[in-house]
Amino acid sequence: MVQLTPAEKRTVFDAKGRGELGVISDNIAEAVGCNSGPIKLLRGVEGRTGGFGEAHIEANSSRMKQLEGVGFTKVVNYARFIADNLSMVGLQADGRIVVITEKDQTFHHLICQWDDQLSIWSVTTAIPKRNMRNVNVLWSR
Repeated sequence: MVQLTPAEKRTVFDAKGRGELGVISDNIAEAVGCNSGPIKLLRGVEGRTGGFGEAHIEANSSRMKQLEGVGFTKVVNYARFIADNLSMVGLQADGRIVVITEKDQTFHHLICQWDDQLSIWSVTTAIPKRNMRNVNVLWSR
């Protein structure tokens, strides 16, 4: 029997058909103390708590205005920008990782959670910030 992937666990692809945004390499994983593996944006679900992925980010109109303010109209393009240019990775107390790139005095954060079922780092949310408060950076380029 074929098992279908639930809608919320389906990968979001960019305009070029790429689903893998980046990767947490073995080197980064060792420094941070986490799993290595690909970073993907999943369709996700809305929700102030428990939400994740594209649906979670798109449901937050102020977040979408923030992304537009830094030049992105699509969540997948913003997530790819951060993953492609990652310069720091931190670990949160809850086990999620924070992938960060800095550009134009803005710190772009991609919060990712390990998905055991898919063996990937699933994007929970993405946030442009003016600072990096409370990020325990364990790896930097």
